[in-house]
Amino acid sequence: MTRHQSLSISDLESSDDNLPVVVDHLRHWQDLRATEEQYEQELKGKEETLGPKHMSTLRTVNNFGNFYADHAMTGKAMDMYLRALQGYREALGPNHLSTLDTLNNIGLLFAEQGWLREAGDVLLRALQAYEATLGPYHTSTLRVVNNIGLVNRDQGKTSETKEYLVRALRGYEQILGPKHTSTLDVVNNIGLLNRDRGEVKQAQMKLSQARKGYEEALGPDHILTLRGMNNVSVLDSEQGNPEGAKENLLYVLERYTETLGPKHVLTLEIMNNIGVLCLEQNSLEDAEGWLLRVLEGKIEVLGVHHISTLGTSSNVGNLYSSQGRLEEAKDVLSRVLKAYEETCGPNHISTSRISYNLGIVHAKQGKPKEAGPMFMRALNGYQEVWGREHTLTLDIVLSLGDLYRDGDDASKAIEMYTWAVAGYKDAEGDYTEDIRYLHEQLSLLVGSRMTTP
Repeated sequence: MTRHQSLSISDLESSDDNLPVVVDHLRHWQDLRATEEQYEQELKGKEETLGPKHMSTLRTVNNFGNFYADHAMTGKAMDMYLRALQGYREALGPNHLSTLDTLNNIGLLFAEQGWLREAGDVLLRALQAYEATLGPYHTSTLRVVNNIGLVNRDQGKTSETKEYLVRALRGYEQILGPKHTSTLDVVNNIGLLNRDRGEVKQAQMKLSQARKGYEEALGPDHILTLRGMNNVSVLDSEQGNPEGAKENLLYVLERYTETLGPKHVLTLEIMNNIGVLCLEQNSLEDAEGWLLRVLEGKIEVLGVHHISTLGTSSNVGNLYSSQGRLEEAKDVLSRVLKAYEETCGPNHISTSRISYNLGIVHAKQGKPKEAGPMFMRALNGYQEVWGREHTLTLDIVLSLGDLYRDGDDASKAIEMYTWAVAGYKDAEGDYTEDIRYLHEQLSLLVGSRMTTP
């Protein structure tokens, strides 16, 4: 009894207080090349009139970087940010707010590309400078505190994530109030952390609070409200309400497509989530249509090796596994695993997830010697991040029990099943499908051992 662990993008966190401005900016320009040409002309004019190191020129350079970052043109964005950073440092010094804001942007760009260690280092440097310049409770300081929390979350460091996000939330509530969108951003991010940790009730409360707050402050079709609807819908799907979740996701997709265009990264992430939902409902033909379309779009917009592209590639591998296309699934997931190891490191939670899914493919192929090490690697990674009793950890324990059962190692199978039963009971109650399945397997194994001469 195995479950692929697919990547649903409920992780549409806010990491920049200027997001509403960015969205308004995106509404007005649909043709990216035309917008890029406008920036190029503006920058050229300021360089000729004011010089390359004038403050107005550097602000345009930084804004140009924001434009590229908003549209996932990471190489061009980094070039602009580094140029702005050098100019600000020379003209204003290392601790000026313009310098620090650009440093924060560079840290976020590293994070978006999966360079999490580099992102953390840059953002910590920015935080120290913000605290020294503005104090620990300035909104700019709190913004970086939130961003460091998100980078820690991406690394699976749940305790550190909670520490930073709670600090940001308390600061924003004190300074801006509980209904400010920056406060709601952090509430949303804490809800996502609760979801990661299997704290379903807390996740539902926080994500619903954020969505309702966005709707009251910004309206039902604002990008942040729609993001909140996406996050609630993904959680609803995981908790057994797939139809309602799909209806909401299709609504969000329609609004995103109208506002941002069909190939914007956020639009593609919603499509990814719909594909994952179809996969979880075993609507494999529909899932294939959505996921392959998303993968094609992400390769075009982000490139083959971007962390978001890898996430969708992983989902395609899971789809092939569910379709019985096991060699194709193995090839896709093996490539994704190697890329995650290179990008995020061997101990990252996403690397562990891909290891587990690849182990499922090996098990389906009747290759226990290949499946076992993949499952154990995933189990070690999940225990380190989530602990022994998290339901995702228990899914791996259950799969190991099945593997040992099929390999006639009854003692280890009983050990794994017993572990899983205790954990699922605490997390889900006594009368779930998982519990019934495990009791059946334990009864068979114990009965078999009793009758064996």
